Amino acid sequence: MINQDRVRQMTRLEIQGRSVQGGKALRVCESRMIDYIIIQVVKGFFAGTVSFAAFVLLWFAYVWDTLNLVFADAQFMEFLHKTIVRYGIFLIFYLAACAIAAGLYYKKCKIQKNIYLKDLNRLGKSYAREHRKQEEE
Repeated sequence: MINQDRVRQMTRLEIQGRSVQGGKALRVCESRMIDYIIIQVVKGFFAGTVSFAAFVLLWFAYVWDTLNLVFADAQFMEFLHKTIVRYGIFLIFYLAACAIAAGLYYKKCKIQKNIYLKDLNRLGKSYAREHRKQEEE
C-alpha cells in the first residue's frame, strides 16, 4: 500500500533538490564558509576592477575636453595618483560588500540545507519504522 505522507515527503524533497535555490544551496554548503567567502571576494575583485575600468572609460569620454587641459598642463601624475586612490577606496568598500553578501548567502543556504536534511532524515525514519514493523510481523 502506498503511504501518502511518504509520497508527499519524497515529492517535497525532489522539488527542493531540483529547484535552482535548492541545488545551489547544496553545492554552496559543500565548502566551508570562509572558503566560499574568499572565492566570492576574488570574483568580486575582478568584477569590481572591470566595473571601475568601464566607469573610468565612460567618464573619460564624457570629460575629454577638460582632460586635454589637465594633460596639457602636465598634471598627469597627480591625476593618476587620485585615480588610483579612488580605485582603492572603491575596491575596499566593494569587497567588503561582497564578503558580507557572501556570508549572508552562505548562512541562508546552510538553513535550506538543514531543512532538506531534516526532511530526508524524517523520510529515512519512516522507512525504518516500516521495516521494523514488517520484521515483527
